[in-house]
Amino acid sequence: MMLKEVDGQFSEIMSGLERQGILDKSLIFLVSDHGEGFMLEEDALKGGVPGLEFPTNAHGHGTSVLDEVQYHVVLAVQNRTSSFAPARSDVVASLLDVAPTVFDVLGEDDQKAIYPGESLFKLSECEDCSERQVFIESSVATNAMFEKDLDIMKVIAEGVGHYTVDKDGLAIVRPELMAMLSFKQRAVVSKDYVVAHFPGLERDFLIVDRKSSIWWPSSQYGGGEPQKVLELMRNLCLYFKGDNGFDKNNLCAGAG
Repeated sequence: MMLKEVDGQFSEIMSGLERQGILDKSLIFLVSDHGEGFMLEEDALKGGVPGLEFPTNAHGHGTSVLDEVQYHVVLAVQNRTSSFAPARSDVVASLLDVAPTVFDVLGEDDQKAIYPGESLFKLSECEDCSERQVFIESSVATNAMFEKDLDIMKVIAEGVGHYTVDKDGLAIVRPELMAMLSFKQRAVVSKDYVVAHFPGLERDFLIVDRKSSIWWPSSQYGGGEPQKVLELMRNLCLYFKGDNGFDKNNLCAGAG
């Protein structure tokens, strides 16, 4: 029913643009900001090491960088100002790519350069972009978010204590709780792999083969491309280097 409602709303937007005579002068994006985890058994990853377990899915969104349903989102673009044909690209893309795409179509490359993403049109035509990497991080979730039977009131009660109101009337994270950032998960996503850093792990990164949905601790990685995985680990460490609370256990030293 929700999908039917959204489909109708999108149809109204497109029809409205057409009625105003600007549909064929438009650049149309269809996006979602996040997916949602429901702790479904089919969303869990398979362990690559017998007997070794780790929670790989979670409730909500922003709660686990291993739970791909939370961040594998809708992202489509249509340039109505030129001829187009439906196509699908398997290049890793991001919502960060929306602004550079707009400036690419406008021919304003100087503006595109200030954004960290890439034009979706250029990505789809790029022969060297199959190894593109996107960096993600979790929110700071409460313990109640990870319980099997989710209690919404318990989630709210735990979360509300993290915030206060400043002198300007704005809701802010309590300054004394900024250290919570050290509990954030961070990861790099490529076409074939996810390499994740969990602050609670003292010895290992977590490696996920996206095609087989199998995960390993980095010290026991059993996949077929160890050099590619090592490169992803190094890139993850370089990207988040100096980030508040990142790598307190100094795992990055072992990644070279």
